[in-house]
Amino acid sequence: MWLALVSSLLVSLAITWSALRPDSRLVHTDIPNHRSLHTQATRSGGGVGIVLGCVAGGAVLTGIGAPSYTVGFLVAAALALAVAGYIDDRQALAAPTRLIIHIAVAVAVILAGPKLNSFALGDFNFDFPWWLAGIFTGLFVCWMINLYNFMDGMDGLAATMAVVGFGTLGWLGFTHGDEVFAGVAWIISASSLGFLMFNFPPARIFMGDTGSTALGYAAAVMLLWADQAAIAPFWIGILIFSPFIVDSTTTLVWRGLAGERLWEAHKTHYYQRLIGLGWSHRYTLLAETALMLACAVTAVTVLNQSPPIQWLTVALWLAIYPILMYSVHRMEASSPRKS
Repeated sequence: MWLALVSSLLVSLAITWSALRPDSRLVHTDIPNHRSLHTQATRSGGGVGIVLGCVAGGAVLTGIGAPSYTVGFLVAAALALAVAGYIDDRQALAAPTRLIIHIAVAVAVILAGPKLNSFALGDFNFDFPWWLAGIFTGLFVCWMINLYNFMDGMDGLAATMAVVGFGTLGWLGFTHGDEVFAGVAWIISASSLGFLMFNFPPARIFMGDTGSTALGYAAAVMLLWADQAAIAPFWIGILIFSPFIVDSTTTLVWRGLAGERLWEAHKTHYYQRLIGLGWSHRYTLLAETALMLACAVTAVTVLNQSPPIQWLTVALWLAIYPILMYSVHRMEASSPRKS
């Protein structure tokens, strides 16, 4: 397994570094606009390093005995999304085209991948009928693909979530005794770490849709896989990635209630609002990373606790997030830089 992780890291590092060369045609240059958080032209599409790092690690993992179907399915789907994202980065695919691709990938998961067949929390368990399981699975996959793309708007944020999120899933798989699951999760984490070396504030390159959509899809599949394989219930995975899920979902709801066009780019995610308040990219990333680590540690700690403790944990985080969001609103209300 360790050879696969090292391969992922090194390939991701090498590809991303090569993309920074002035004569590289692997990526394109992102020109800032009024919705951007960056102010200088920056290379974008560097997510190809993450994807190829995963391919390299997956090939090694398969070669040392991991079932080729398990690894191959995840990599093939991520590749399909990455190719579409790569084209979108350069030519801006129409929204209906992107939606069709996302639905096709979600259908592939419903037909051949892990599904959300039930929901369990503490001593509560509810089994979904097969048709409802399919609907929930498809919606979840599509939403994770898009929300990860939405959250990839600040230096280092999406890559750090991948390092922490998939790293935590890998640890849960490893302690559960599922080395294949752990290997796949850690490969994604290692590949993201290689890219993060060049994406840390101030970023020299962005991942673009090439990386963000693939990572969102991978997160969805890994959470479903963890639940189906009894590695971690679905809510544990949601908690791990909740810094992204809560920000994206809450922002979408508020924009919908305000009558805004949900498909248009904007600057109203909470991390974007912190930047608007004058926080630096690095300081904002530090705060977001602390939140990610808090969620990860909580998930690992509470996994095998009693049902009352698990319910209490969920209630606690359901209280923490509104407090954090209210704090941002308060800072905006008292700031002369209110956006």
